[in-house]
Amino acid sequence: MRSSKKADRAAKVGAQCLAVMVATFLAVTLAGKAQASGFNVRNAETQLIAGVYLLDADLELSFSPEALEALNSGVALTVVVELKIVRVRPYMWDKKIAKLEAKQRLRVHDFSAQYIVENLNSGASRAFRTLPRALDALGMLESFPMLDEYLLEPGQSYDLKLRARLDIESLPAPLRPVAYLSSFWRQESEWSTWSIER
Repeated sequence: MRSSKKADRAAKVGAQCLAVMVATFLAVTLAGKAQASGFNVRNAETQLIAGVYLLDADLELSFSPEALEALNSGVALTVVVELKIVRVRPYMWDKKIAKLEAKQRLRVHDFSAQYIVENLNSGASRAFRTLPRALDALGMLESFPMLDEYLLEPGQSYDLKLRARLDIESLPAPLRPVAYLSSFWRQESEWSTWSIER
């Protein structure tokens, strides 16, 4: 009985992925134009608490209609915020101190139809009744631990570089080839630079 349920669920997911692939392929073929990304870093602030630099960031995440259609068909969307901490050197290339990622996933609950935002770094999750509220939560990083204070040398200047992108690798395998070829799925912000307050 269990194997039958698993097989039914796998078949359902496969059919959903196939439907999304076909819809995306048709949209790309008919549109012929790349869609501008709706990802943007609005603000980022760092603070030092108990010897650890924490990041608060506000991101605008506006998914393409194709991505939202996939979401509402049962495909989870993962957003990766890439972080680079660099030491600013006036007459040389900046020196990379650390590189890390913050990951959050958005999905629709199978039974309640609520939007679930999961922090993949901490494991915490929250449920929202509407998509706009879920997108607001998906775009907020609060007290994200970046690095320990001892990694930064006194008297030096440091910058934080960050960008947000849709993680194509986290999509179901049948959907990835279409996503790689389609501009509707290649959504990412520009890199932005913020000074690390010390």
